[in-house]
Amino acid sequence: MRQKAFHTFRQALLLWLCLSSQTQAESLLLTNATIYPDFRKPQQLPKAEQLLISEGRVLAVGREDVAKALSEMQKLKQDLTELDLKGRYVLPGFIESHTHPLAYAIFSKSGLFHQLSPDHLRSMEDVSLFLSGLRDQTKAGEWILISGWDPAAIPGLPKFDRPFLDRIFPEHPVFVLAQTMHSGFANSLAMKKADIDIRQKEQGLASGSSMDWDTASGELTGRLYEQDALRRVSRHIPLSFAIARNILKWLDLAYREYSREGYTTIAALGIIDMLGPWFSIPAVKISSQYRGRMADAFRCFGLSTVERPPVNIIAYYFHTDLSSWSSGPDTGEGYFRRIGIKFHGDGSPYAGSMAMSAPYQKSKLAEVLDIGSGQAPLLLDHSHFELMKERVRQGDQVAVHAHGDRTIEQILGWYSQLPRGGRHRLEHAGNISEEQLRDVARLGLSVSFYLDHIYYYAEALEELLGPERGRNFMPLGWALRHNVIFSLHSDSPASPPGAFRLIATAAGRRDINGRPGLAEHRIPVAEAIRAMTSNAAWQLHAENRIGTLAAGFDADFIVVSQDPLTHDPASIQVDETYKSGERVWSAPPSSHSMPPQLHKK
Repeated sequence: MRQKAFHTFRQALLLWLCLSSQTQAESLLLTNATIYPDFRKPQQLPKAEQLLISEGRVLAVGREDVAKALSEMQKLKQDLTELDLKGRYVLPGFIESHTHPLAYAIFSKSGLFHQLSPDHLRSMEDVSLFLSGLRDQTKAGEWILISGWDPAAIPGLPKFDRPFLDRIFPEHPVFVLAQTMHSGFANSLAMKKADIDIRQKEQGLASGSSMDWDTASGELTGRLYEQDALRRVSRHIPLSFAIARNILKWLDLAYREYSREGYTTIAALGIIDMLGPWFSIPAVKISSQYRGRMADAFRCFGLSTVERPPVNIIAYYFHTDLSSWSSGPDTGEGYFRRIGIKFHGDGSPYAGSMAMSAPYQKSKLAEVLDIGSGQAPLLLDHSHFELMKERVRQGDQVAVHAHGDRTIEQILGWYSQLPRGGRHRLEHAGNISEEQLRDVARLGLSVSFYLDHIYYYAEALEELLGPERGRNFMPLGWALRHNVIFSLHSDSPASPPGAFRLIATAAGRRDINGRPGLAEHRIPVAEAIRAMTSNAAWQLHAENRIGTLAAGFDADFIVVSQDPLTHDPASIQVDETYKSGERVWSAPPSSHSMPPQLHKK
């Protein structure tokens, strides 16, 4: 007992010593810039040429207020650095309202998964060479992990079912994850290691999850649908302690990627624990005990490679994992907060699990995806509503993954019975109707649209849903018309972080091939930026701290070389990202024409 107490005291002392060594950033004056500080009223955008920052927060905006503040600072003899931006543009830092940083780190930064990329695999011959190469370079008996199965992005891509994988990988257990992370495949060796009897149809899976059954052969096909089925296989993948120790390093790399795209706050909508015990207690959860100074604590104890993360992290935990948290949300204002819980109301359009009132269309793509014409089930029942009410009583915000209009109708009915003011959320909401958007506005709710469905999958959606539903998927125009507060997100790793890609898609309604969508759902660039700044901040109960550059707000901002209101947002790259007044990302000098000039004053 005394030894344990001493160990706890030693940890606390080390933490205090480390945190006390941190120094506040000195005051910073931005000059010679066009600053767009506030997108809350897109029709009346204010502009400024100067912005003053002190101790990580905005002190003053605009020449007049800056001059007054500088006068007071001179009396106090405070240090000041002037940053001459040489005529460039400043915006509030973007907010990624729905992402999965741990999953993004694992699938994109760890090297554990081999990515099926449409950039390199343009034919079935390319795919065959890719798979045979993996087989030949991997020792027999070792697991092979593949991600990115996506026949909508790679034309001609076959089903990676068990017989197909067995032919190529007779000596390797293989686990394949679809790009959407809602379905996957396993070969016979993988299913054997997972103790799954392929001759047994019923596997006792949670509602909404399933394993595909072939009636003709009387065996499972190896196709896995939704999280419980995926976990039945993935939790048997052996992961060494050395790999587990790298989780935080991979997260650092992922955070840097968000920062490169101009994000200064990210919302982690559920911690995906698909890869078993080493990843079920991720860095985001560990950090909760350190509250506002978690990044400094990471650095002190060798748990992170950076001094502090370049992004705020606002977390929602899955409703199935609530025992991992104390009751009620975090109320701190540091780098990490947990504010709510997430439920899965349905699945993905490309797994056949989006619960709609009308069935999928019969098509060649639907056949490859194994999507039938029947209705997908609703994944939530009355017991989930009771849990939702209990968590709301404890102060939690609720976010529900709800793609199809049937799911959305169910959740809107539940939300209408909750106390007003919780700002509860609908996630993705691709198939939402105009009438349902009216209800969202009436109930004081909000939507976070996964707009990359339009950029990457617009043509596939029309094939799966028909022209009318496909072209009205992610209906931003209706949302704007009915004054719905909405944000835009990338849902990484389902698609890579990309704030200006989302803004360009919202404004131009064009897919990756330049094919135009309905003009009705195009919105002004300023509205798209609003969705990714002040709207997203409101959604996260942080509108008095982030999303706007006003006195007292966090000094989170980006610098770009072109005016996003007059140039194509798709052509704009982030030159620099600043978090709490400190630069956390800078593009190579060649990528922006005029580097900033620093002057001590």
